[in-house]
Amino acid sequence: MHSQKTKILLIVLVLAGVLGAWVASRWKAWFYNPPELPYEAPVSPERVLLTFGDSTELSRNVSWICGGEVVPSFLELQSHDTVLRYPAVGEVFASRSGKAAYYHAELRNLTYSSDYRYRVCTGERYSEWYAFHTQDSLTDTVRFVFFGDVQDTVGGTLGPKLRRCFDCWNEEKDFVVFGGDLCERPTDASWRQTFLSIDSIAQSLPVLACTGNHDYIKGLHRTLERRFPLVFSYFLDSQVEGNMVYSLYYRNIHLILLDSNRDRADLKRQREWLENQLAANRARWIIVVVHHPMYSVRNHNHKRQQAAFDDLLLKYKVDLVLQGHEHAYAAMQKGHTAYTISHFSPKKYRVKNTDDFRVVDTLAHGYVQMLTVTDSVLEMVVADDRCGLNNVDSFELSPIR
Repeated sequence: MHSQKTKILLIVLVLAGVLGAWVASRWKAWFYNPPELPYEAPVSPERVLLTFGDSTELSRNVSWICGGEVVPSFLELQSHDTVLRYPAVGEVFASRSGKAAYYHAELRNLTYSSDYRYRVCTGERYSEWYAFHTQDSLTDTVRFVFFGDVQDTVGGTLGPKLRRCFDCWNEEKDFVVFGGDLCERPTDASWRQTFLSIDSIAQSLPVLACTGNHDYIKGLHRTLERRFPLVFSYFLDSQVEGNMVYSLYYRNIHLILLDSNRDRADLKRQREWLENQLAANRARWIIVVVHHPMYSVRNHNHKRQQAAFDDLLLKYKVDLVLQGHEHAYAAMQKGHTAYTISHFSPKKYRVKNTDDFRVVDTLAHGYVQMLTVTDSVLEMVVADDRCGLNNVDSFELSPIR
């Protein structure tokens, strides 16, 4: 009897040791948050970002940060000889090591085929003038660029390379989309690096981004800082019970952003929202952007996300799913739906499962997906960070609606 108890105790100790070693090996990935260095908010407007506002194609929001307290602020918009002022809404966000006032102004009643200049003002401090152009109402052609994870390190050098690859596609672009993990971590220094990487793009073209796991603070329950929707201000109105979801109709496209980093209860809420969006779709094309891939090239388990979303993507014949997270380029087709995985970051991971994928490429540190969409065709061309067009992948999809 004593011998039996000893054996049981040994087994329990061995299992506890194995479990402890496994938890220790995963501790940093699950729970470690790099410290945020102390910082002070800029005294003049910085990190100016142009994006969409509501779900309509002519809506625009502009966000920025300035100072540590909310003061009267506005945006000046110039078109031809007319200058209009739009009031800004401000909110102070205190992170782990500092605070800053975040502002956004909402531009509505814009017109097609128009050139606009704008600047923002906080107190008596003005930004420089920026410019953007609204789309032609007579064309059915939409062109936009997709990047997966960026995650540039503080002091990194991705910015010039990203902008060079962005510019290597000479066609006029309507907007740019990022598939999560735009920042390395939710710290002020990482946000500053992000804006260095997308500088000049961020102020002249609408920028959309979904959330990635690196945008969350780790812990037993991961949390997303308020800072994220204050920067990407379309989420302030579109989020569903804290889930960062967004829907945009732009010409012939219905573009949907999902927040794949949530727990099962939140993913269930997103599923209900997504099905309502898909059932009510009125566009020729449906494109979904989500950070965690439905199907992995690394043998990772994204079953929660797949169970929440994938059957709906197939049921409603979503045309294209743009994904990130796994730091490779990959493409596959399932039924009518095409899936791609992409990134543009210093990190590369080893792929483990490629059986389901039509193409997998891990040679580059970054890929840019360039999409041209008309009523009759969706065309994607994929270039790597050497900026050679069509040197990785290309394909066309035909509409079913």
